[in-house]
Amino acid sequence: MKRLLCGLLFCLLVAAWIMLLIVQQPPEIAGDFYPIYFGTLKLLAGQDPYSAEASREMAHLWFTPYAAGFPYPLPMALICIPLVLLPLPLSMWLWTLAGAVGSFAALGLRPDWRKLIFLPLVFAPLYISILVKQGTLVWFALIVLFLFSMRWQKSWLIGLCIALLPIKPQVGLFFALAGLVWAWKNDQKSLYWAGLWGLLVWGTSFVLMPTWPLGWLEELKLYRAVNPAPSLLPWSLILILVTWRMGWPARLATAQVAIFPLNSLYTLLPLLLVWMEIGGPLAFIGAGVSMLWLAFPFERSAAVLWALTGAPLLICAAWRWRQSMRQSRLAAKHARLERPEL
Repeated sequence: MKRLLCGLLFCLLVAAWIMLLIVQQPPEIAGDFYPIYFGTLKLLAGQDPYSAEASREMAHLWFTPYAAGFPYPLPMALICIPLVLLPLPLSMWLWTLAGAVGSFAALGLRPDWRKLIFLPLVFAPLYISILVKQGTLVWFALIVLFLFSMRWQKSWLIGLCIALLPIKPQVGLFFALAGLVWAWKNDQKSLYWAGLWGLLVWGTSFVLMPTWPLGWLEELKLYRAVNPAPSLLPWSLILILVTWRMGWPARLATAQVAIFPLNSLYTLLPLLLVWMEIGGPLAFIGAGVSMLWLAFPFERSAAVLWALTGAPLLICAAWRWRQSMRQSRLAAKHARLERPEL
């Protein structure tokens, strides 16, 4: 009974924390969810969400320096049509709560999740993702759902996740490709479902607007002009090396962060999977370094992102690798000593 009460209290505190982050921006602003809502409205009205007129209109309505149109593939607008049938504030709440709950659910992937229950709270990318209502938050939750769907052996859900993950490629592309490989080897029924969902989402997008990739690429150029994204390359490739002995979700999360440009700290949210695998005090200390982003007005640069996230991860992952190798050698030595003489 005491554990149940403590669990309920923790859930209430986390829910309050999430809600406080959401209401820090007025509902009519809706953070980074607004471009998705706006672009989906344009699609629903039969208009081109990538047009210059749409970009100018959004810049007039959305009072941020990053108002640069609809910088997402058209399937993003297609799957968000149910959300725009609701008022913007309610849609924004549903969007952000779904992403936040799904991100916290990542703890359930670990058998020792109770020891890591406070880890998401000291990882600044999660804080920032909730604060600005970022699509990365929802796509990380989709990654978590994808990993659970493989555990549950739900072919239709695996296929759905494979079809949706590439919609935000800098977060989900590698996981979608890994899902295809996994499905080919372990559950080919998932490939059929991925094809069906992909035909529904991606095929319908081309039917509605055959030239949408060209409009999207032009919109990306505009978005990059007003919102330049630094890169951690080539030094970030070292992160892939030191996490190579971890589980494949941690390796993919590292590759996503290491190779793609980083719009802001929220782009590093997939690294939560890596910190979960590192575990122990190392994870809390290393992930907690990122909270310095909230305490000081850092410029958004590759050097700052590397110092607050890349360098701590490199040190902690290398230390964990060293400890793992040492334990393996001790286990092998112990096995040799116990082996009977012939």
